Amino acid sequence: MFVLDHVSITVRDLARARPFYDAIMGALGVSKVYDRDDAVGYGQRNRSGDDGHSYVSVFASGDATRDPRRHACFRARSEADVQRFFEAGLRAGGRSNGEPGVRAHYHDGYYAAFLSDPEGNRVEAVFHTAPRPELREERLSRPPETAIAPVMERRSVYSGTAWEPEVGYCRAKRVGDWIVVSGTVAVDDDGAAVAPGDVYVQTSYAIAKIARALRELGADLGDVVRTRTFLTDIERFEDFARAHREAFAGIDPAATCVQVARLVSSQLVVEIEADAVVGGASPE
Repeated sequence: MFVLDHVSITVRDLARARPFYDAIMGALGVSKVYDRDDAVGYGQRNRSGDDGHSYVSVFASGDATRDPRRHACFRARSEADVQRFFEAGLRAGGRSNGEPGVRAHYHDGYYAAFLSDPEGNRVEAVFHTAPRPELREERLSRPPETAIAPVMERRSVYSGTAWEPEVGYCRAKRVGDWIVVSGTVAVDDDGAAVAPGDVYVQTSYAIAKIARALRELGADLGDVVRTRTFLTDIERFEDFARAHREAFAGIDPAATCVQVARLVSSQLVVEIEADAVVGGASPE
């Protein structure tokens, strides 16, 4: 079975995309948790057996200019599961972006497959395998012009919020193998607070945004080594802890959680920072 990262996908035509996601999630045994005119979400039970909220959410934007670089990532339990994911996706009308196999551009010991949904959003499954010396040798033997990146190369990603140019910061920055993600809150692409006052939902949403930024820089939640969380009410710590646990159980980064007087909006109740080291994921 698969563990879903918390991710969101924006599509221009939800009616067209919904059958694809219905089919692929059904093939993987992942149930639908909500279905609205403007969004559909899929989830599964978490490791404790409670009703889980690890999910993929597909939102309708109707905006042809919306950033297309959103995708869903499934952390598979075996190479066979990656193969099953790939075959189910093709049957559901997906387009192959890479058949199952070890990816030389990934860290040592990754086995993955890639698909595109009807609008071109990428859907992928990744399995953390044992280290593969031959993959490391391949990477080390590449000519400099095809190497992954110089050790101290700097790369930044932006989410497009009005705050970034106003304050002068980026969503996340990678320097060499180190990635730092700015404080992340639960606001949507229009700058509106998601689930005002709900610590659990806002924590899950913020982690989804962190995961998306990490993927744009060549990492994922499995590479996170530290999180820092700011709550406006520490009495609601358990709601935060449940969402954090669902995302990071088995990864177990170092973590800090403190109470603050307020965040940038009174509707926001949680903000999360994350640090990651590419290739720093714990062995499964």
